[in-house]
Amino acid sequence: MNNVIQLQGMGTTISNNLSLVSLLGLDNVASIEFTLNLSDNPNLSNLDHLIGLQSINGSLFVSNNTLLSNLTGLNNVAGFNGGLNIIDNPLLSTCEAQFICEYLSVTPEIANIQNNALGCNNVPQVQIACGIPVTCPGILTFNSQAEIDSFPSTYPGCSIITGELTISGPDITNLDSLVQIDSITQGLSIGSNPLLESLIGLIELKYLGGGLDIVNNARLGNLIGLDSLSFIGGPVHIIGNDSLISLIGLNSISHISGLQISSNNSLINLQGLNNVIQLQGMGTTISNNLSLVSLLGLDNVASIEFTLNLSDNPNLSNLDHLIGLQSINGSLYISGNSLMSSLTGLLGVTSINGGIYIINNDALLSLSGLDSLSYNSITDLHIQNSGNLSICDVASICNYLAIPANPATISGNAVGCASRLQVEEECGN
Repeated sequence: MNNVIQLQGMGTTISNNLSLVSLLGLDNVASIEFTLNLSDNPNLSNLDHLIGLQSINGSLFVSNNTLLSNLTGLNNVAGFNGGLNIIDNPLLSTCEAQFICEYLSVTPEIANIQNNALGCNNVPQVQIACGIPVTCPGILTFNSQAEIDSFPSTYPGCSIITGELTISGPDITNLDSLVQIDSITQGLSIGSNPLLESLIGLIELKYLGGGLDIVNNARLGNLIGLDSLSFIGGPVHIIGNDSLISLIGLNSISHISGLQISSNNSLINLQGLNNVIQLQGMGTTISNNLSLVSLLGLDNVASIEFTLNLSDNPNLSNLDHLIGLQSINGSLYISGNSLMSSLTGLLGVTSINGGIYIINNDALLSLSGLDSLSYNSITDLHIQNSGNLSICDVASICNYLAIPANPATISGNAVGCASRLQVEEECGN
Protein backbone atom coordinates (compact mmCIF):
# COMPACT_ATOMS: atom_id res chain seq x y z
CA MET A 1 0.00 0.00 0.00
CA ASN A 2 3.08 2.19 -0.25
CA ASN A 3 1.60 4.39 -2.98
CA VAL A 4 -1.69 5.11 -1.20
CA ILE A 5 -1.94 8.80 -0.36
CA GLN A 6 -5.60 9.06 0.68
CA LEU A 7 -7.99 6.74 2.52
CA GLN A 8 -11.55 7.72 1.70
CA GLY A 9 -15.05 6.29 2.03
CA MET A 10 -16.51 4.95 5.26
CA GLY A 11 -13.38 5.08 7.34
CA THR A 12 -10.25 3.06 8.05
CA THR A 13 -10.16 0.23 10.56
CA ILE A 14 -7.08 -1.78 11.45
CA SER A 15 -8.03 -4.22 14.18
CA ASN A 16 -7.58 -7.72 15.57
CA ASN A 17 -4.37 -8.41 13.70
CA LEU A 18 -2.46 -10.63 16.11
CA SER A 19 0.92 -10.45 14.35
CA LEU A 20 0.86 -6.84 13.16
CA VAL A 21 4.00 -5.09 14.48
CA SER A 22 4.00 -1.88 12.41
CA LEU A 23 2.01 0.19 9.92
CA LEU A 24 4.79 0.01 7.32
CA GLY A 25 3.11 0.68 3.98
CA LEU A 26 1.05 3.66 5.10
CA ASP A 27 3.98 6.09 5.05
CA ASN A 28 2.56 8.16 2.19
CA VAL A 29 -1.02 8.46 3.41
CA ALA A 30 -1.71 12.18 3.84
CA SER A 31 -5.42 12.18 4.67
CA ILE A 32 -8.09 9.88 6.04
CA GLU A 33 -11.77 10.49 5.46
CA PHE A 34 -14.12 9.51 8.23
CA THR A 35 -12.92 7.41 11.16
CA LEU A 36 -9.48 6.01 11.92
CA ASN A 37 -9.81 2.98 14.20
CA LEU A 38 -6.71 1.23 15.52
CA SER A 39 -7.78 -1.42 17.99
CA ASP A 40 -6.93 -4.85 19.38
CA ASN A 41 -3.55 -5.18 17.71
CA PRO A 42 -1.54 -6.79 20.54
CA ASN A 43 1.90 -6.47 18.93
CA LEU A 44 1.62 -2.99 17.45
CA SER A 45 4.15 -0.88 19.38
CA ASN A 46 4.15 2.43 17.48
CA LEU A 47 2.46 4.46 14.75
CA ASP A 48 5.68 5.70 13.17
CA HIS A 49 4.59 4.90 9.63
CA LEU A 50 1.70 7.37 9.86
CA ILE A 51 4.22 10.22 10.00
CA GLY A 52 2.96 11.58 6.65
CA LEU A 53 -0.64 11.82 7.86
CA GLN A 54 -1.85 15.43 7.91
CA SER A 55 -5.61 15.22 8.43
CA ILE A 56 -8.30 12.96 9.88
CA ASN A 57 -11.76 14.07 8.80
CA GLY A 58 -13.56 12.05 11.44
CA SER A 59 -13.02 10.42 14.81
CA LEU A 60 -9.94 8.68 16.16
CA PHE A 61 -10.17 5.42 18.11
CA VAL A 62 -7.02 3.93 19.62
CA SER A 63 -7.87 1.07 21.94
CA ASN A 64 -6.64 -2.24 23.34
CA ASN A 65 -3.22 -2.18 21.72
CA THR A 66 -1.14 -4.01 24.31
CA LEU A 67 2.35 -2.83 23.30
CA LEU A 68 1.59 0.64 21.95
CA SER A 69 3.67 3.15 23.94
CA ASN A 70 3.30 6.47 22.10
CA LEU A 71 1.42 8.37 19.40
CA THR A 72 4.38 10.23 17.94
CA GLY A 73 3.53 8.92 14.47
CA LEU A 74 0.56 11.32 14.53
CA ASN A 75 2.67 14.41 15.20
CA ASN A 76 2.05 15.89 11.74
CA VAL A 77 -1.73 15.72 11.88
CA ALA A 78 -2.97 19.29 11.64
CA GLY A 79 -6.60 18.80 10.68
CA PHE A 80 -8.89 16.80 12.94
CA ASN A 81 -12.66 16.81 12.88
CA GLY A 82 -14.25 14.21 15.14
CA GLY A 83 -14.26 12.52 18.51
CA LEU A 84 -11.15 11.51 20.42
CA ASN A 85 -11.06 8.08 22.05
CA ILE A 86 -7.85 6.65 23.53
CA ILE A 87 -8.60 3.81 25.90
CA ASP A 88 -7.19 0.57 27.36
CA ASN A 89 -3.65 0.78 26.00
CA PRO A 90 -1.63 -0.35 29.05
CA LEU A 91 1.80 0.94 27.89
CA LEU A 92 0.66 4.15 26.21
CA SER A 93 2.23 7.01 28.17
CA THR A 94 2.86 9.67 25.50
CA CYS A 95 -0.23 11.14 23.84
CA GLU A 96 0.55 14.83 23.44
CA ALA A 97 0.47 15.06 19.63
CA GLN A 98 -0.17 18.64 18.58
CA PHE A 99 -3.70 18.04 17.24
CA ILE A 100 -4.62 16.24 20.47
CA CYS A 101 -3.33 19.17 22.53
CA GLU A 102 -5.35 21.60 20.43
CA TYR A 103 -8.44 19.42 20.81
CA LEU A 104 -8.07 19.24 24.60
CA SER A 105 -7.58 22.98 24.88
CA VAL A 106 -11.03 23.54 23.36
CA THR A 107 -13.27 20.54 24.12
CA PRO A 108 -11.70 18.43 26.89
CA GLU A 109 -15.08 17.48 28.32
CA ILE A 110 -15.99 15.25 25.34
CA ALA A 111 -12.64 13.44 25.02
CA ASN A 112 -12.53 9.82 26.15
CA ILE A 113 -9.06 9.07 27.48
CA GLN A 114 -8.79 6.38 30.12
CA ASN A 115 -7.05 3.20 31.28
CA ASN A 116 -3.74 3.91 29.59
CA ALA A 117 -0.33 4.26 31.25
CA LEU A 118 0.67 7.16 33.49
CA GLY A 119 0.96 10.28 31.36
CA CYS A 120 -1.98 9.31 29.19
CA ASN A 121 -4.31 7.73 31.71
CA ASN A 122 -6.89 10.50 31.60
CA VAL A 123 -7.64 13.88 30.09
CA PRO A 124 -5.93 15.97 32.81
CA GLN A 125 -2.68 14.01 32.48
CA VAL A 126 -2.55 14.71 28.76
CA GLN A 127 -3.49 18.35 29.35
CA ILE A 128 -0.53 18.66 31.72
CA ALA A 129 1.80 17.09 29.15
CA CYS A 130 0.47 19.58 26.59
CA GLY A 131 1.01 22.53 28.93
CA ILE A 132 -2.73 23.20 29.15
CA PRO A 133 -4.19 24.37 32.48
CA VAL A 134 -6.12 21.46 33.94
CA THR A 135 -9.90 21.79 33.81
CA CYS A 136 -11.53 20.99 37.13
CA PRO A 137 -14.42 18.55 36.91
CA GLY A 138 -18.07 19.53 36.97
CA ILE A 139 -20.20 16.68 38.27
CA LEU A 140 -17.81 14.35 40.09
CA THR A 141 -18.56 10.98 41.69
CA PHE A 142 -16.22 8.84 43.77
CA ASN A 143 -17.26 5.21 44.12
CA SER A 144 -14.02 3.79 45.51
CA GLN A 145 -11.03 4.64 47.68
CA ALA A 146 -8.78 4.27 44.65
CA GLU A 147 -10.68 7.01 42.82
CA ILE A 148 -10.30 9.33 45.80
CA ASP A 149 -6.60 8.54 46.17
CA SER A 150 -5.96 9.35 42.51
CA PHE A 151 -7.72 12.73 42.63
CA PRO A 152 -4.54 14.82 43.25
CA SER A 153 -2.76 13.24 40.30
CA THR A 154 -5.82 13.26 38.08
CA TYR A 155 -6.67 16.90 38.83
CA PRO A 156 -3.49 18.48 40.17
CA GLY A 157 -4.10 21.90 41.67
CA CYS A 158 -7.85 21.65 41.20
CA SER A 159 -9.55 23.36 44.15
CA ILE A 160 -13.02 24.14 42.78
CA ILE A 161 -15.55 21.49 41.77
CA THR A 162 -17.86 23.26 39.31
CA GLY A 163 -20.87 21.07 39.98
CA GLU A 164 -21.94 18.37 42.40
CA LEU A 165 -19.65 16.06 44.35
CA THR A 166 -20.89 12.61 45.34
CA ILE A 167 -18.93 10.24 47.59
CA SER A 168 -20.41 6.75 47.85
CA GLY A 169 -18.51 3.49 47.87
CA PRO A 170 -18.25 0.26 49.86
CA ASP A 171 -14.47 0.46 50.37
CA ILE A 172 -14.06 4.20 51.03
CA THR A 173 -12.27 4.66 54.37
CA ASN A 174 -10.97 8.25 54.20
CA LEU A 175 -11.13 11.46 52.18
CA ASP A 176 -7.54 12.53 52.81
CA SER A 177 -6.69 12.99 49.13
CA LEU A 178 -9.44 15.60 48.69
CA VAL A 179 -7.65 18.15 50.86
CA GLN A 180 -7.05 20.50 47.90
CA ILE A 181 -10.80 21.13 47.40
CA ASP A 182 -11.95 24.47 48.84
CA SER A 183 -15.18 25.11 46.91
CA ILE A 184 -18.04 23.10 45.43
CA THR A 185 -20.47 25.15 43.36
CA GLN A 186 -23.41 22.78 43.83
CA GLY A 187 -24.21 20.04 46.35
CA LEU A 188 -22.12 17.58 48.36
CA SER A 189 -23.46 14.09 49.01
CA ILE A 190 -21.64 11.67 51.30
CA GLY A 191 -23.73 8.55 51.49
CA SER A 192 -23.63 4.77 51.93
CA ASN A 193 -19.97 4.58 52.88
CA PRO A 194 -19.94 1.75 55.47
CA LEU A 195 -16.21 2.09 56.26
CA LEU A 196 -15.85 5.88 56.31
CA GLU A 197 -14.84 7.12 59.78
CA SER A 198 -13.65 10.68 59.14
CA LEU A 199 -14.25 13.72 56.93
CA ILE A 200 -10.88 15.27 57.76
CA GLY A 201 -9.88 15.29 54.08
CA LEU A 202 -12.41 18.08 53.49
CA ILE A 203 -10.71 20.39 55.98
CA GLU A 204 -10.07 23.08 53.32
CA LEU A 205 -13.67 23.16 52.07
CA LYS A 206 -15.04 26.67 52.66
CA TYR A 207 -17.95 27.08 50.25
CA LEU A 208 -20.79 24.77 49.25
CA GLY A 209 -23.21 26.25 46.74
CA GLY A 210 -25.87 23.57 47.17
CA GLY A 211 -27.06 21.21 49.85
CA LEU A 212 -25.18 18.88 52.17
CA ASP A 213 -26.31 15.26 52.47
CA ILE A 214 -24.59 12.95 54.97
CA VAL A 215 -26.58 9.73 54.89
CA ASN A 216 -26.03 6.12 55.97
CA ASN A 217 -22.37 6.21 56.91
CA ALA A 218 -22.29 3.54 59.60
CA ARG A 219 -18.89 4.34 61.18
CA LEU A 220 -18.84 8.14 60.94
CA GLY A 221 -18.57 9.49 64.50
CA ASN A 222 -18.50 13.26 63.95
CA LEU A 223 -18.28 15.91 61.25
CA ILE A 224 -14.76 17.11 62.03
CA GLY A 225 -13.25 18.02 58.68
CA LEU A 226 -16.02 20.44 57.75
CA ASP A 227 -14.66 23.02 60.20
CA SER A 228 -13.74 25.54 57.47
CA LEU A 229 -17.14 25.36 55.78
CA SER A 230 -18.79 28.75 56.31
CA PHE A 231 -21.52 28.71 53.66
CA ILE A 232 -24.04 26.05 52.63
CA GLY A 233 -26.43 27.16 49.90
CA GLY A 234 -29.00 24.39 50.24
CA PRO A 235 -30.61 22.10 52.79
CA VAL A 236 -28.66 19.92 55.20
CA HIS A 237 -29.71 16.29 55.62
CA ILE A 238 -27.95 14.19 58.25
CA ILE A 239 -29.70 10.83 58.28
CA GLY A 240 -29.03 7.25 59.31
CA ASN A 241 -25.45 7.58 60.57
CA ASP A 242 -25.46 4.98 63.35
CA SER A 243 -22.17 5.99 65.04
CA LEU A 244 -22.59 9.76 64.83
CA ILE A 245 -22.43 11.19 68.36
CA SER A 246 -22.13 14.91 67.60
CA LEU A 247 -22.30 17.48 64.81
CA ILE A 248 -18.99 19.06 65.78
CA GLY A 249 -17.41 20.23 62.54
CA LEU A 250 -20.24 22.51 61.43
CA ASN A 251 -19.16 25.25 63.84
CA SER A 252 -18.59 27.87 61.13
CA ILE A 253 -22.16 27.78 59.81
CA SER A 254 -24.57 30.57 60.82
CA HIS A 255 -27.50 29.98 58.43
CA ILE A 256 -28.97 26.71 57.17
CA SER A 257 -31.60 26.54 54.43
CA GLY A 258 -33.57 23.56 55.66
CA LEU A 259 -32.38 21.01 58.21
CA GLN A 260 -33.17 17.35 58.73
CA ILE A 261 -31.48 15.31 61.44
CA SER A 262 -33.05 11.87 61.56
CA SER A 263 -32.34 8.27 62.53
CA ASN A 264 -28.86 8.85 63.93
CA ASN A 265 -28.98 6.26 66.69
CA SER A 266 -25.96 7.44 68.70
CA LEU A 267 -26.47 11.20 68.44
CA ILE A 268 -26.62 12.69 71.96
CA ASN A 269 -27.02 16.40 71.23
CA LEU A 270 -26.63 18.94 68.44
CA GLN A 271 -23.30 20.45 69.44
CA GLY A 272 -21.66 21.76 66.31
CA LEU A 273 -24.61 23.96 65.37
CA ASN A 274 -23.75 26.44 68.13
CA ASN A 275 -23.23 29.37 65.74
CA VAL A 276 -26.43 28.87 63.75
CA ILE A 277 -28.77 31.83 64.27
CA GLN A 278 -31.35 31.13 61.57
CA LEU A 279 -32.88 27.96 60.13
CA GLN A 280 -34.39 28.81 56.76
CA GLY A 281 -35.66 26.94 53.73
CA MET A 282 -38.11 24.09 53.84
CA GLY A 283 -38.24 23.59 57.58
CA THR A 284 -36.42 21.86 60.40
CA THR A 285 -36.97 18.21 61.29
CA ILE A 286 -35.29 16.42 64.18
CA SER A 287 -36.71 12.92 64.39
CA ASN A 288 -36.05 9.30 65.27
CA ASN A 289 -32.75 9.93 67.04
CA LEU A 290 -32.82 7.22 69.70
CA SER A 291 -30.08 8.62 71.97
CA LEU A 292 -30.82 12.34 71.65
CA VAL A 293 -31.19 13.77 75.17
CA SER A 294 -31.05 17.50 74.47
CA LEU A 295 -31.03 20.15 71.76
CA LEU A 296 -27.74 21.55 73.03
CA GLY A 297 -26.27 23.34 70.02
CA LEU A 298 -29.41 25.23 69.00
CA ASP A 299 -29.11 27.82 71.79
CA ASN A 300 -28.45 30.71 69.40
CA VAL A 301 -31.19 29.99 66.86
CA ALA A 302 -33.50 33.03 66.81
CA SER A 303 -35.85 32.14 63.95
CA ILE A 304 -37.05 29.12 62.03
CA GLU A 305 -38.64 29.41 58.60
CA PHE A 306 -41.38 26.96 57.76
CA THR A 307 -42.04 23.94 60.00
CA LEU A 308 -40.32 22.85 63.21
CA ASN A 309 -40.83 19.11 63.62
CA LEU A 310 -39.55 17.37 66.76
CA SER A 311 -40.79 13.80 66.65
CA ASP A 312 -40.00 10.29 67.87
CA ASN A 313 -36.91 11.16 69.89
CA PRO A 314 -37.58 8.81 72.84
CA ASN A 315 -34.96 10.28 75.19
CA LEU A 316 -35.53 13.98 74.53
CA SER A 317 -37.03 15.35 77.75
CA ASN A 318 -37.08 19.13 77.23
CA LEU A 319 -36.56 21.98 74.78
CA ASP A 320 -34.38 24.10 77.05
CA HIS A 321 -31.80 24.82 74.34
CA LEU A 322 -34.41 26.55 72.17
CA ILE A 323 -34.61 29.36 74.72
CA GLY A 324 -33.26 31.87 72.16
CA LEU A 325 -35.95 31.05 69.60
CA GLN A 326 -38.32 33.96 68.91
CA SER A 327 -40.35 32.97 65.86
CA ILE A 328 -41.45 29.99 63.80
CA ASN A 329 -42.78 30.94 60.39
CA GLY A 330 -44.72 27.72 60.00
CA SER A 331 -46.23 24.89 62.01
CA LEU A 332 -44.92 23.31 65.21
CA TYR A 333 -44.97 19.52 65.54
CA ILE A 334 -43.99 17.88 68.83
CA SER A 335 -44.93 14.22 68.72
CA GLY A 336 -43.88 10.79 69.89
CA ASN A 337 -41.25 12.02 72.36
CA SER A 338 -42.03 9.66 75.24
CA LEU A 339 -39.88 11.46 77.86
CA MET A 340 -40.78 15.02 76.85
CA SER A 341 -41.91 16.57 80.14
CA SER A 342 -41.57 20.31 79.49
CA LEU A 343 -42.05 22.87 76.72
CA THR A 344 -40.65 25.80 78.69
CA GLY A 345 -37.78 26.13 76.23
CA LEU A 346 -40.29 27.76 73.88
CA LEU A 347 -41.06 30.67 76.22
CA GLY A 348 -39.30 33.12 73.90
CA VAL A 349 -41.43 32.24 70.86
CA THR A 350 -43.96 34.99 70.19
CA SER A 351 -45.28 34.04 66.73
CA ILE A 352 -45.77 30.84 64.82
CA ASN A 353 -47.77 31.48 61.62
CA GLY A 354 -49.01 27.89 61.44
CA GLY A 355 -50.59 25.05 63.35
CA ILE A 356 -49.62 23.53 66.70
CA TYR A 357 -49.54 19.73 66.83
CA ILE A 358 -48.69 18.20 70.21
CA ILE A 359 -49.36 14.48 70.02
CA ASN A 360 -48.25 11.29 71.83
CA ASN A 361 -45.89 12.82 74.38
CA ASP A 362 -46.50 10.51 77.34
CA ALA A 363 -44.55 12.42 80.00
CA LEU A 364 -45.80 15.90 79.16
CA LEU A 365 -47.73 17.51 82.03
CA SER A 366 -48.30 21.08 80.87
CA LEU A 367 -48.31 23.38 77.85
CA SER A 368 -46.44 25.99 79.84
CA GLY A 369 -43.87 27.35 77.43
CA LEU A 370 -46.42 28.34 74.81
CA ASP A 371 -47.54 31.28 76.94
CA SER A 372 -45.88 34.01 74.88
CA LEU A 373 -47.33 32.96 71.53
CA SER A 374 -49.59 35.43 69.81
CA TYR A 375 -52.87 33.52 69.55
CA ASN A 376 -53.72 35.07 66.20
CA SER A 377 -50.56 33.57 64.69
CA ILE A 378 -51.97 30.06 65.33
CA THR A 379 -53.89 28.58 62.37
CA ASP A 380 -54.78 25.13 63.74
CA LEU A 381 -54.51 23.23 67.03
CA HIS A 382 -54.13 19.51 67.75
CA ILE A 383 -53.44 18.35 71.31
CA GLN A 384 -53.85 14.60 71.44
CA ASN A 385 -52.94 11.34 73.13
CA SER A 386 -50.59 12.66 75.81
CA GLY A 387 -51.95 10.72 78.76
CA ASN A 388 -50.46 12.85 81.54
CA LEU A 389 -51.14 16.24 80.00
CA SER A 390 -53.64 18.03 82.23
CA ILE A 391 -52.61 21.70 82.09
CA CYS A 392 -53.45 23.29 78.75
CA ASP A 393 -54.91 26.60 79.91
CA VAL A 394 -51.99 28.82 78.94
CA ALA A 395 -52.71 32.29 77.57
CA SER A 396 -52.10 31.61 73.89
CA ILE A 397 -54.27 28.49 73.86
CA CYS A 398 -57.05 30.11 75.88
CA ASN A 399 -57.18 33.15 73.61
CA TYR A 400 -57.17 30.95 70.51
CA LEU A 401 -60.02 28.77 71.80
CA ALA A 402 -62.05 31.83 72.77
CA ILE A 403 -62.89 32.21 69.09
CA PRO A 404 -65.35 29.38 68.32
CA ALA A 405 -64.50 29.33 64.62
CA ASN A 406 -60.86 28.50 65.27
CA PRO A 407 -60.29 24.79 64.52
CA ALA A 408 -59.02 22.57 67.35
CA THR A 409 -58.77 18.85 68.05
CA ILE A 410 -58.18 18.04 71.72
CA SER A 411 -58.52 14.43 72.87
CA GLY A 412 -56.84 11.54 74.65
CA ASN A 413 -55.12 13.68 77.29
CA ALA A 414 -55.57 13.77 81.08
CA VAL A 415 -58.52 15.40 82.84
CA GLY A 416 -58.37 19.14 82.35
CA CYS A 417 -57.14 18.75 78.80
CA ALA A 418 -59.22 15.84 77.56
CA SER A 419 -61.41 17.91 75.25
CA ARG A 420 -61.86 21.39 73.87
CA LEU A 421 -64.67 21.95 76.31
CA GLN A 422 -62.51 21.03 79.32
CA VAL A 423 -59.73 23.38 78.24
CA GLU A 424 -62.21 26.20 77.65
CA GLU A 425 -63.61 25.63 81.13
CA GLU A 426 -60.12 25.74 82.65
CA CYS A 427 -59.51 28.95 80.73
CA GLY A 428 -62.75 30.43 82.00
CA ASN A 429 -63.93 31.07 78.46
